[in-house]
Amino acid sequence: MKTQDFEEGDDVVFMFLGDTLIEVFENEDIELHKPVEEAFAKGDEIDVTVCSADEHTIGIQFGDGSIAFIHTGSVEFLRFS
Repeated sequence: MKTQDFEEGDDVVFMFLGDTLIEVFENEDIELHKPVEEAFAKGDEIDVTVCSADEHTIGIQFGDGSIAFIHTGSVEFLRFS
């Protein structure tokens, strides 16, 4: 995945390339809350806001305010939402 397709603050849709388990935090301060593990199946799409991105990890925020960090190789950028 090329991180230059999107920037911090962009609303995007990603598709999972395989079955993936991610840790989701209810608060931006990851030290305040323990994460909840959520499973996504291959082909699942998520509509999120990009909080950060580098060549290895994408920080995302869901519509409910929870955040997660996903490996760039786990998802494919589909489109802006």
